[in-house]
Amino acid sequence: MVFHPGHDELHGFTVVLHTDGEMTYVGRWDAIVDGRVLLNDASGHRDGDEGLSKTAYLERLAKTGPAPTRRRIAVPESEVARVQKLGDLARELHR
Repeated sequence: MVFHPGHDELHGFTVVLHTDGEMTYVGRWDAIVDGRVLLNDASGHRDGDEGLSKTAYLERLAKTGPAPTRRRIAVPESEVARVQKLGDLARELHR
C-alpha cells in the first residue's frame, strides 16, 4: 500500500543510493522523473571525503543518521546500482 496516492512505494522513505562509482547518496525519496532519482533533504559522499571510505561513511550514517547538505539532489538513474532504506542499512550493519 502506498502512503501517498500517486507515488511509488519508496516515496517519503530515507534511502541510500549505492552507485558502482565513488559516490553514495542519502535522502528522502521523492520520485523518478526524466531518468533521475529525486532525493529531498539529501547529501552525497565521495569515497575518501572527510577521510572516510564508502564503508566507513555508511557505518557512520547508520549510527548517526543523515546530515542533509542540499534541499534536493537529482541522481541519474543509470548511476544507481542499488537502493536501500536507511533503516535496513542500520539493521544490516548492527547485527
